[in-house]
Amino acid sequence: MLNVFSLIFYIIAFFLVLFYYFKDKNVIITLGILFTLIGSLLNFIFITIRWKELGFFPTVTFSDTLIFLTFITTIIFLVFYYIYRSSQVFIFILPFLILLMATALILSPTSTINIDKGSVLLYIHLPFSITGTALFFLSAFTGIIYFYLEKQLKNKNISFINKQNLSLESINNIINNLLIYGFIIFTIGLITGFIWKFYAENIEEYSYKTKLIFSVITWVIFGLLILIKKIKGLPPKKLAMGSIVGFVCLIITYIGLAIFLSGK
Repeated sequence: MLNVFSLIFYIIAFFLVLFYYFKDKNVIITLGILFTLIGSLLNFIFITIRWKELGFFPTVTFSDTLIFLTFITTIIFLVFYYIYRSSQVFIFILPFLILLMATALILSPTSTINIDKGSVLLYIHLPFSITGTALFFLSAFTGIIYFYLEKQLKNKNISFINKQNLSLESINNIINNLLIYGFIIFTIGLITGFIWKFYAENIEEYSYKTKLIFSVITWVIFGLLILIKKIKGLPPKKLAMGSIVGFVCLIITYIGLAIFLSGK
């Protein structure tokens, strides 16, 4: 039930942000932020309850993972908004959060994996992997904003430009930082996952190998993007496009993960 209410709050927040673009009143965007925050708080409460019920970190089902990913993405996004005050990202990220929550509700947890509850590595591996993924997602949405802002500048949309706090150059720097930090954090999660496997007992090999394969795919995709930028250099437009392409590939890997796990 908590997740249903969380989804409702995210939907309300999305419509408030849409309404903000017609009325342009700060109180509307403030309400949108408030409802988004309440949605994430409900996510946190659910994660805490689920953690207490299971006795270990609740990302042992695909639904659990999506809910935690929604929570982390929302928190990072709200910090992003607090720093840069760019409301445009709301338009792009809220539908994504709604999609994640709706999918999590459809794939409500029915079974869990028996894992080593006391492993410290597990508490590093899972949060770091998902946080890195959330940063990758946010880099893609920032890339979309880059193209949106570029289009508005070409069309000489003065009213939009006057409300925009970010320049194309600053957006490019943000994308670059999100990719680098996301890659570092995701790498830590991947490495600790490898190490954890050697000490874990009674873990289901099929599930572990499936998740590992798709984690490595994610790591390679964004690692190549960062490597190409480092060696050859990428102009801002291509970096933004690369982050979006990486996002699409990441979505495909998550769909593949869901299909494989549901076929156990």
